[in-house]
Amino acid sequence: DLTNTDLPLYLNDHNKVLAKEALQVLESMISSLKDNDPLAIYMLNVLESIKPKIEASCQSNSAGDSVIQLIIDEIPDNSINIGTEHIKKELKFKAGVYLIKDVVSGEFYIGSSTIFSKRLTQHKHSLLKTNREATNFFHMFVREHGGWNNFIWNTLIITTNHSLNFTAANPNYSLTEEDLVMLRALTQFEVRLYEQSMINLLQPTLNTSTTITYTFVHWYPKKAVTDNASSNRFKVFRKLNNT
Repeated sequence: DLTNTDLPLYLNDHNKVLAKEALQVLESMISSLKDNDPLAIYMLNVLESIKPKIEASCQSNSAGDSVIQLIIDEIPDNSINIGTEHIKKELKFKAGVYLIKDVVSGEFYIGSSTIFSKRLTQHKHSLLKTNREATNFFHMFVREHGGWNNFIWNTLIITTNHSLNFTAANPNYSLTEEDLVMLRALTQFEVRLYEQSMINLLQPTLNTSTTITYTFVHWYPKKAVTDNASSNRFKVFRKLNNT
């Protein structure tokens, strides 16, 4: 499978501005932690590995057809029919970028998720809405073109689910709800960088917007609430174990 280290980023100037704004928020999150906090060290190391890729990223139109074709050729064969199959077990809780394609017309949509199985379920449930409720262009297209039986899901790039990765590496660390917010933001940052890159390169026809945003950019530090720390940690570990 492709991983986040296999490909360079292809971002335009506006994409870079948005990415750097999100990067500043993540750095603020790190600053809210103690310097020797394992979570701060973990997040800092991840960001230090991503920063050079953002700086080195180039415009998608400079990639050339040969590069784009190479990426298409390297897409792993993990496709499933959305209407009749379930996402493969080994990919269920992975984070990354995916492609959904209409097998009849060839038109496709590119998206990303911090948990693949959860996102696919959300897509499926969207078609259960009434015509009045279904206003998303992509989901309306699916409904008007035979439903999910005519569409395949393919994983393009796998990135790191940092909530699970950090917990596995630091089993004795007591996470709080705010810690989990930070780890989810870090996971989203990485995965959406690559979603933007794939959108720029492959130019999907079913995406309503071709500019990716980061939902955590309005984050602000919360005051520590000691009385709730223990219960929050229990809730976090339960969530992670159920993921």
